Amino acid sequence: MKFSFIFGVFSLVFILAACQSKLAPSKVNSPVQDTGADGSGGGSGLDTDPARKQLPPPRPVYKVNPNSLRAQAEQLHLLIGTTGPANEALAVDFNAVTLDDEIKFKTIQPKAGEFHFEAADAQAQFAFDHGMQVLALSLVSSEALPEWISAGAPSQKDLETILHDYIKKVVGHFHEKFPSVVFVWNVVDSAIDPNGLGIRKSPWSQMNDQPDGYISLAYEWAHEADATAKLFYRDVGANGMDDQANAVFALISKLRQAGVPVAGVDLSGAAKAEDVQAIGVRYQKLGVAVRITTGDDATASAGFAECFLLSNCTGVTPKKLSGADAIQSLTEQLKARIKALSSAQS
Repeated sequence: MKFSFIFGVFSLVFILAACQSKLAPSKVNSPVQDTGADGSGGGSGLDTDPARKQLPPPRPVYKVNPNSLRAQAEQLHLLIGTTGPANEALAVDFNAVTLDDEIKFKTIQPKAGEFHFEAADAQAQFAFDHGMQVLALSLVSSEALPEWISAGAPSQKDLETILHDYIKKVVGHFHEKFPSVVFVWNVVDSAIDPNGLGIRKSPWSQMNDQPDGYISLAYEWAHEADATAKLFYRDVGANGMDDQANAVFALISKLRQAGVPVAGVDLSGAAKAEDVQAIGVRYQKLGVAVRITTGDDATASAGFAECFLLSNCTGVTPKKLSGADAIQSLTEQLKARIKALSSAQS
């Protein structure tokens, strides 16, 4: 009797296990597999969300030269990018593609209700195919606006609707079409008036009764469209320890205290080494990252080197990197940083 009872229990367990294996979804037959946040195939193996069934396939593996600038940057978890059309030569030494003119308002939406992503999509596709990230500049700016906004005099209500729909459409487009590829958005660009040091007058500053009201809304809407992206602020020329930089710091402090999801500040321009160090440290205390975007690699090299020493530096974007010597200089800076970190850990 005791033997029959034990045999019956084992039989029941065996039957239940067999049924469960038949009902469980097959990893091999899954139409869409979760490729993980980095596109490496490290996810759960099955994506059951039907809204994501049109995602692109897992990212191709790109073989990186271990002696290249790109290899050193990736070892330090830095994004090193440059502007201009992406090409095979760029992919050798850089791990980020920068969207600049391709992502400006007048390029994306030259007319009301008319969106053009062709140029930006081509750059993002190149990044996807070559295992790179995308840095997107100037989502919201007082410049590079199409005439239907700058000269059209929309009402306050219309301006808020225009900006909301634009941010949701643009950020959402890249999040859906190239998930985890567009890693950094410079959401708001040059909101500070360097003369009066208040908020720069623009259509967006007139969107509601508070001139800076559009700034927090822009970050909130961008975060809603892509919660995985790092949202930065950039102010051209605010790269020294001066009144403009102080005004930017005050703005970022206010946003952070209000819970606005601004993650970093882009120091745009050729910053002096001592200023990079001082600016980086004070943003570090806020829990805010920094990176440098500049068009002058001749004066930026020392600033880059100082940025690489900061724990909150996420990378640099020299817009015009002139020749192999400049690339080699950056490579040697990163190798020295890797060596110093290795020595400190040993």
